[in-house]
Amino acid sequence: MNLPKLALAEAEARRLVGRLPEWRLLSRGESLRQLCEARWQELRGPEPSSPLARALWHAQPPLAHLFVELCANGDAKLEAVLGRLTPAQGLAVLLLTEIARGDAEGARSAYEGMTLFQSPGAREVYTLRILAGSRGDGGKTRAWHRHSSRPPLWKAMAAITAVTRRYDLKAAVEVLRLLAEMQAGATEAGEDTATKRLLESLSRLGVTFLRAEHDRVHYELRGTERKPISMRELADILSEVEQR
Repeated sequence: MNLPKLALAEAEARRLVGRLPEWRLLSRGESLRQLCEARWQELRGPEPSSPLARALWHAQPPLAHLFVELCANGDAKLEAVLGRLTPAQGLAVLLLTEIARGDAEGARSAYEGMTLFQSPGAREVYTLRILAGSRGDGGKTRAWHRHSSRPPLWKAMAAITAVTRRYDLKAAVEVLRLLAEMQAGATEAGEDTATKRLLESLSRLGVTFLRAEHDRVHYELRGTERKPISMRELADILSEVEQR
């Protein structure tokens, strides 16, 4: 889903929450943030041993995804915080909270959830998608034919998400940093067969990740360094991969 400019998304969220006083909006937003982060602590469990799982363990999903987890489980604390607000309005509050925190990806996820939660059918599909990803049962991985018109980097991200079941930017960046270390020989995959298969897929594609900085991902294609991609471009690729 395309995210409008943050100012337009903010205006849409404020229309949805109505006349909620600013102090109450801020208070609800902070309470929702704390609930969502507590949910992540429950979901991720103890720190895993494999490098790939550990990288994902450190990457908290967007607050909107964790909100959906709480909502789907009928969490009593969430219901208490929402009060008379609908879940769509709750996501609107989260959107405003993420904008205030300067988290563009978080705002993007909250906008998607806010929009889809206003339609019962779309809400159900969206909820199932989020739950599948967070619980690692995202369905069968689609086999991408080697003669597909998709560029190698796109295929690389498809291979990564097929293993991780995570499509959010924070998770992708953590994984790309780890893969860059592994491809450079600085970190071993150990006995993690999933990581080994992933590295083999990247090798066949000729994609080598060099580093992931705060705003760019640097990579090589068949030994030649290519133009870095921005985090926004990476987020767009992840969104497109997820919808396939």
